[in-house]
Amino acid sequence: MDTILNDYIQDYLHSDKFIEMLEYFVAKYNENADSIRKSGLHKIAEFLDDAKDKLLVILDKVKAGETLDKSDADIILNNIHLSAPIKK
Repeated sequence: MDTILNDYIQDYLHSDKFIEMLEYFVAKYNENADSIRKSGLHKIAEFLDDAKDKLLVILDKVKAGETLDKSDADIILNNIHLSAPIKK
């Protein structure tokens, strides 16, 4: 059962939908960090840059087909923050 569940989770984490979500957050964090930095709020911009960089590492692992582990899941959960719904 554990193997079946793990395989299902890994399949989702490597799906196009999940990759699109990570790419969305990376782009939004980059855009928002630039905007915030221009307003002089450099510490907040650094927070977004850090989150973006961590998500980029995960995105690279996913695109390379690497298996994600618990530490990767922690990074994802700690660095994805919804303030508005994702629009398509």
